[in-house]
Amino acid sequence: MKRKLKNIEWLALILALLGIAGGIILYLIPKTPVIIIILLILLFFLFLYPMSTVWNYLPIQSLRWRKIGRIGSLILLIAGILIFGFCVWPDQLIITPDKLDLSTSDWGKTEIFEIENAERKTIYSIWVKIKGQNGDFNLDDIDIVPESSDEFLSQELGDINVNYATIIIKGLDANKKPCIYLLIYRLRSFESKFIKLRKGGSKQGENKSLLLVLSVVDSSRQAAKLASKDKSTAIQIRPPENLTIKSMSFLLKRRRN
Repeated sequence: MKRKLKNIEWLALILALLGIAGGIILYLIPKTPVIIIILLILLFFLFLYPMSTVWNYLPIQSLRWRKIGRIGSLILLIAGILIFGFCVWPDQLIITPDKLDLSTSDWGKTEIFEIENAERKTIYSIWVKIKGQNGDFNLDDIDIVPESSDEFLSQELGDINVNYATIIIKGLDANKKPCIYLLIYRLRSFESKFIKLRKGGSKQGENKSLLLVLSVVDSSRQAAKLASKDKSTAIQIRPPENLTIKSMSFLLKRRRN
């Protein structure tokens, strides 16, 4: 004869399943600074109730010492949460999302990704690599369009000020696979940059699979060096791997003086 579960047992089972589901969700979502702050606050309140309850069962008669103990425990809990938060804080550049799907037969489909500096210092010369998930793709199928730009370098051209925001290099990587490299000049502490990828190049009506993987390959604490001579300006850059360069272009901001 099967035994029916009691109400308390059903509640325990539901809470256990919700706990497992919550753990899976937290494992899958990107650990951005906002997510970490929310989880640290939640962790504080999860520890707060058991800690305050323990003091009710300790054999301490004096209300004064019990109050001092509660305050001391609260201070230790806050300090522990802050230290733990400092240890788990993401010391990296975060790309969201790190995979894009531009599979379509229509021109002009766009996808936007964000690159965020989660560090406490400014980062320069950020190399973002875009490659096909299955290895191969047509470089002409991808156009890079800025959502927002930062100055790469400024050069006066008559009454037009041109700001080089991001360098785009299309070619073959060290494994002779097609790739696109973006060299972003700078991201300040906790700053984000949004970049748009647009489908183009393929013949109209041709529905090709175009799954892209994005990753940060290299970065630096120093800005890219500039070498000037007469009216020419050269940018000294070194890609993070041996590239066979097919084309190079820039994302620009133009402002009339």
